[in-house]
Amino acid sequence: MPIPTQPIADQLWRVEVTTTRDAADAIAAVLEESSTAISAFERGEIWVVDAVLLDEPDRAQLDAQLTVVAAAVGAPAPVLTVEKLPPTDWLQQVYDSFPSRRLGRFLLRGSHLKDALAPAPIVLTLDAGTAFGSGEHPTTEGCLRMLGMLAREGMRPRHVLDMGCGSGILALAAAKQWRKRVVAIDVDAESVRVARENAQLNGTMPLVRAEVGNGYRAPIVRREGPYDLILANILARPLIRLAPDARRNLARGGKLVLSGLLQRQERAVLRAHAAHGFKLVRRCPIGEWQTLVLTR
Repeated sequence: MPIPTQPIADQLWRVEVTTTRDAADAIAAVLEESSTAISAFERGEIWVVDAVLLDEPDRAQLDAQLTVVAAAVGAPAPVLTVEKLPPTDWLQQVYDSFPSRRLGRFLLRGSHLKDALAPAPIVLTLDAGTAFGSGEHPTTEGCLRMLGMLAREGMRPRHVLDMGCGSGILALAAAKQWRKRVVAIDVDAESVRVARENAQLNGTMPLVRAEVGNGYRAPIVRREGPYDLILANILARPLIRLAPDARRNLARGGKLVLSGLLQRQERAVLRAHAAHGFKLVRRCPIGEWQTLVLTR
């Protein structure tokens, strides 16, 4: 999962589920509803779904639920591990793990860094206390590299939408690169607050309009569209579900940047969008993750 969708608590719980490849997606979808961060990866012959929760889960209930989900796809009962994570100085961990980083034409740096800036066309300064969505994840990196590529190819969008903006990093990047207004939407109020703070930090408040809203149904999304460029770094299942809305909101000839999906989920995401007239333009694989650029 690209970013947490809830604030980080002082005490967290970790759930690890070992299962088969066929059941991994379905199990991740169940855990996603209550987790603040989630990932799925291959470990030898098995798949592991790892989730961090803010509250202690009901192990018996969760075990039964995941067993039913696995059985629905013909997989054996998964193995479930639940543990309480030790107290951690999260802010210091972020400081230690968030050095400045060059990604194509963008230089990302935490607001806590005081060293001289390395040469870069566009500098993005982020609050290290909210470093999720800071370019550390391959999906965010993929989107930033695609934004740079689109600019090099001559794209000059007039209307940009960041769907599921999280920390607002993609909205900031688009606003700084093209000096155009960007609508940034997220269902999580904390993410929107952070996005606004980051916009202030980067001097892009006049350009980045971050609002809480239910995806494409948000009034501001409908009012400001259609869009020449839509950025959606979320998860495979929501991307598939939102394909019809993406078509209705993307201008003819516009670009749709999709990320937050694993490479093995690419076919399903592309199939859902092809049904609504989208064509693949480019892909940017980084590790097990995939970023796609589509057009219509």
